[in-house]
Amino acid sequence: METSGQQLRPLILREQILEKNCLFLMLTILLTFIVGKSAIARTRPVAVKGVMDMQGWNPAAGGMVNLDGEWEFY
Repeated sequence: METSGQQLRPLILREQILEKNCLFLMLTILLTFIVGKSAIARTRPVAVKGVMDMQGWNPAAGGMVNLDGEWEFY
């Protein structure tokens, strides 16, 4: 006959495995978001003081670039 401690052991192990799996999943999602966000920010040209260097930018491959901010055209 099993004691109550022996009956609880499989449940505790399952909870520990579930906690580790949840932690791994959350870290994976967070890392994917951070890496993806930085890759997008790194590859698109950004306007600095109203000047945007588009040399080497291929719109067919890189897509459209947002023109956020205040702009004046002369």
